[in-house]
Amino acid sequence: MESMSFLIGKILTGTTTSESSVLPVMDDDTLETRRSNHGVRLLEKCHQFRRSGLFCDVALETDSGQRYEAHRTVLCASSAYFEGMFAGGLSESQRDVVRIRGIEDDAMYEIVEYAYTARASITPENIQSLLSAASMLQITALTEMCTRALATYLNAENCIGIRRFADAYHLDELRAAATTYALVNFGDVVRHDEFDEQTDDELIELIGSDRLNVRREESVFNAVVKWVAFDEASRGDRLVKILEYIRLPLVSWSFLKQTVAQHELLKSREDCLSFVKEAYQYQSKEFHPDLLPHQCNPSVLRSRPRQSFMEKEYIYIVGGERSPGRQFLDSIEVYKPGTGEWSKMPSLPAPCRGPGITTIGDDLYIVGGWSSHALNTLHVLNLKTKVWKQKSPMSECRSSVAVVAAEDGVYAFGGYNDYSSVRSVERYDPDENTWKKVSDMLISRSMADATCLDNYIYVIGGYDGITDLKSAEKYDLKDEKWSLISDMHVRRCMLSVTVCKNYIYAVGGMDNDISVTSAERYCPTTDQWTLIACMELQRSGLGLVTVRGCLYALAGYNDISHMNSVEKYDPEKDEWSICGYMEINRWRFGCCT
Repeated sequence: MESMSFLIGKILTGTTTSESSVLPVMDDDTLETRRSNHGVRLLEKCHQFRRSGLFCDVALETDSGQRYEAHRTVLCASSAYFEGMFAGGLSESQRDVVRIRGIEDDAMYEIVEYAYTARASITPENIQSLLSAASMLQITALTEMCTRALATYLNAENCIGIRRFADAYHLDELRAAATTYALVNFGDVVRHDEFDEQTDDELIELIGSDRLNVRREESVFNAVVKWVAFDEASRGDRLVKILEYIRLPLVSWSFLKQTVAQHELLKSREDCLSFVKEAYQYQSKEFHPDLLPHQCNPSVLRSRPRQSFMEKEYIYIVGGERSPGRQFLDSIEVYKPGTGEWSKMPSLPAPCRGPGITTIGDDLYIVGGWSSHALNTLHVLNLKTKVWKQKSPMSECRSSVAVVAAEDGVYAFGGYNDYSSVRSVERYDPDENTWKKVSDMLISRSMADATCLDNYIYVIGGYDGITDLKSAEKYDLKDEKWSLISDMHVRRCMLSVTVCKNYIYAVGGMDNDISVTSAERYCPTTDQWTLIACMELQRSGLGLVTVRGCLYALAGYNDISHMNSVEKYDPEKDEWSICGYMEINRWRFGCCT
């Protein structure tokens, strides 16, 4: 009889005659799964030991004297702080009880639980103490969990305090989210105590930003006056420092003369009145256009409109396709939601379907599209003069192309080039009248849509030549690199996307040849998509824009016919309602504000 060791040797070297005796080869996925399962079982067993008090070799003691038993090895594996303490030769490595100062009892309990389970109970009541503890103990994953959760609790009453908390613990993402919330919701934030309790520098960071969301600069002046009045004795002398960041040249003449110049805080102080004089000089241009430049030279910053001043009020609908006979369109309709009025612009140089469009200043850019073939053209319509100009063509033909304006340029993403959906991206420089290739997307996409938020461009959904996509990716304008974000809940090609109050909305589209009513929104802070109320009607090949805090979904296809109806979405109520009708039924058209 062969010895066992000899038999095993033959099995391992493949020299036995029985195939059933050969050990199976373990592929990488199987090995990874087994390792993962082994790790989970190992931690579960350690957790059982801890609960039973077995093999514990240290107790963590809080300021209250409460102790939490644990195993040094597990603590070191989950926390760089503990690894440095127990493995770095510090005196604590020899102690049975280690005092951890500055961490509350409930936070310490969750910290130990997380070390053994990778789970923590995060509530509005414990989130700040838990985040503080996780940051101090250098538990990166838990810190990120708490940061994402705290970002969802942001409101007008607490965003200033959360920004200060994020500053203290160097939580850059959370700080950015809190700052953005305060900028976007400035009108609501001003009404709460935290606004009045800000330092000079914290206030200046808000009112000095181009992104401050106010309709008129008068509201900024009133907010600053309120802030000074909260502690006039100490803040009165600091008003001149704050005035530098109020754009007084942009307030109305009557407000400047009757309210600002006559205000008790300003009228007796020459250093403050110098800003009023500057604003007078700037506004005098309107009445005295022959003034020489040196007679009217206010700060570039104080005379620059904030982004919210330039919020678009018109919706442009360009080209597309309509029934019967799949007729391509050259018409441009203009809609003003504030009045419900429709008007027309000069027709396109030629009919087309699936163009990408955007605006920069007074210029409307029409990029690519489809006529009898995919186009590489760029036409620009000046919205004031109503004159068309043909510009340099793209290097690649693109129909169903996603287009967005960012950093004073026009980006064209993917599209269909007569043969396939493509990954390539081009950027147009209006000053140079040139196109330049930039980094390819990670996934080929046509019939996708794109939008810009902060320093990223997001390209969402589409069709890769095989299937409709629920994937999305973002392009970092600074690093010029692409990265994937979370998938949508629904596959969508021929969708439309827009930004509203720091969320990205993806609405309608087609999933496996069926037009959908569903819509969802993306939070960049948490990298999560959330389904919102469905539209009243199915829509693919639609247009979607944001005007004054509401979304407008226009026209499209409902699997039966091309449409001309317009739906309005109120984010506060999470409700859609039909609000108007276009003159022409159409789908797969260009749409922007």
